[in-house]
Order: sequence, then structure tokens, then C-alpha cells
Amino acid sequence: PTTVTSTAQSPTSITLSWSAPVNHGGAAVTSYTVYRSTGVAGSGVTETVPGVLSGTDLTLVVSSLASGTEYAFEVSASSSAGEGTRSTTFSHSTAAGAPGVPTVTAQTSTSITLAWTAPASDLLTGLDAASYTLYNAATGAVLYTGEETSATVSTLASGTEFTFEVRATNSQGEGTMSGEATAWTLPAAPTSLAATVVAGASPTVDSITLSWVDPNAADVSTGFVVYSVTLSAAY
Repeated sequence: PTTVTSTAQSPTSITLSWSAPVNHGGAAVTSYTVYRSTGVAGSGVTETVPGVLSGTDLTLVVSSLASGTEYAFEVSASSSAGEGTRSTTFSHSTAAGAPGVPTVTAQTSTSITLAWTAPASDLLTGLDAASYTLYNAATGAVLYTGEETSATVSTLASGTEFTFEVRATNSQGEGTMSGEATAWTLPAAPTSLAATVVAGASPTVDSITLSWVDPNAADVSTGFVVYSVTLSAAY
């Protein structure tokens, strides 16, 4: 067979196609056999891909593969005379797998810093993901694209819940999306602090009433802010 190539790939599969032999010795092709090995140029152990392919089958989806991994393929044709010579080796990689779920490493009232791990298969094979894309899981907005495994998302509303997810992309396309991570920005500082003296029966039992404005965007149905007051005396 000739012109072995890939027409599609995912993190766990590669779709192969090929052309029938130009010369089959006068005997019709009755079946094809696909061989697979891992590593560059098939440096790993060669295995026969399961499946029965007739003489008219010129494509095969090779599944149950590891993500972010390079595989080498060869195809042979068989006729009543036996199995013919294998094709030229064709190497191709699966798409990247899912990165680890993002974790929060720092946060302020207007920013959240997240970190994640590379897809497990990419770490094992050395076929690193080319880039990562961090998304707002609720809106689909892209928050970061780059090669780093961490990012700071800024200009966020204070006291607000956000959900994040990340996807890796290698030379073969986008991989699987990670799981979602939920995090809150910290509450912003209250504003317009005011104090009112409430006279008591004598100067020693007067009280002070404090008031302030809550600047946070948190919905009281999904979150709340606890306030603490620090008092100091001057004589």
C-alpha cells in the first residue's frame, strides 16, 4: 500500500487512510493489516492493530491510544498469494490529553492566580503540549493562552465566584478539557466608614455606632461577607 496518512486524530485515536497497491501481481487484494508501534519511526514494540479489513477497506480508526503520544504505522496488503511488503512507516501523534484541574495559588479582591499540571501522557513521553488555554467555564471566554502552566486572571469583581477550566494544544490540535475549578475573589475593603456617638446616662457609658458601605459584588443568595471591627483608644 502507498500514501499512508492521517485524516483525523483525538487524544485517544488516530484515523488512518492509504491507497491500494499499484502492483498486486495479478491477484486481487483480499485484506489489509495495520501494524502499530510507539516512538519515533517505530522504535518501540510493533503490534498488529486488531480488526478485520477487507480488500476494499482503505481507512481505519486506531483507538485506545495514549494521549500526546507518537505512534508509527505500517500497512500491508494480502492476496491469495500471501502477505505483501509493508508500506513505508508513517508516524503521527495523538492530541494532548486533559491537564490537571486548575488550583488556586493566590487571590486578591480583583484577581485569582491558578496553576495546573501538564497532561499525564505528555509528561511520560516528552511530547509536551505546545500551549494552554484557560477559560471562564461559565461564559467560555478565553482568559489566558500561552506555554506556562499558571496564569493570573485580573480585573475581576470583588467578592465574586468564578469557574475555570483549561485545555492543552499540541501539534495535532486541541486536547480534552480539564475538570472545572471554582474560586472566589476576596472581599474589597468597605468604604464610607462613619461613627456616631450615642449619648448615655453619663459620659462613661456613651456608645458609638459604626456604619459603612459594602462595595462587594457578591449575591447574598450565593455568598456572604463577614465584617470585623478593630477599635483603638486615644487619650
